[in-house]
Amino acid sequence: MYTSKPAFTMIELIFVIVIIGILAAIAVPKLLATRSDAKVATMVMKIGNAIEEISNYTNSQKGALSDLTKMSNSLAEMASANEANCSSANICLIKMDGVNCVKLAIIHTSTNDDLNISLFNTTNKLCIYLQEKVKPMLYEARLRGTMVNP
Repeated sequence: MYTSKPAFTMIELIFVIVIIGILAAIAVPKLLATRSDAKVATMVMKIGNAIEEISNYTNSQKGALSDLTKMSNSLAEMASANEANCSSANICLIKMDGVNCVKLAIIHTSTNDDLNISLFNTTNKLCIYLQEKVKPMLYEARLRGTMVNP
C-alpha cells in the first residue's frame, strides 16, 4: 500500500506567496519614506551647524568673510559632496537631489552683517520637505551690527 508524505498543496503555497507580496507592498514604501526622512534630517542638521559655525566665526573674528565655506566646515563638506554650491561670494545654494532648495547669504551693509536664509520655489518633494523643516525666521541671524556688539 502506498502512503503519501505530508506536504503543502499548490493552493497553500499560492496563498503564502500572495500574503508575502502584500506585506512587501506595504513595507517597501515605508522603508523608502524612512530613507527620505533621514536625508532631510541630516541636511537640517548640516544647515543648523553651518549657521552656528558662521555665527561663531563672525563673533570671534569681528566680521564675516566673503567665502562662507571658510567660516563653516559644514558648508565646506557640503560643497565638496556637491550638496551645496558656494561659488558665489557670500552665497551658498543648498541642494537636495541636485535641485536648489535653500539659499544662505550674508547681506553686508555699512553697519550690519546679516545671515539671511531664503527658500526656492520647487516641485521637488525632498526640497519641499526640507523647506518645511528649515524655517527662515528661526535661523536668520544678525552677525554684526546695531543689535550685536562684536
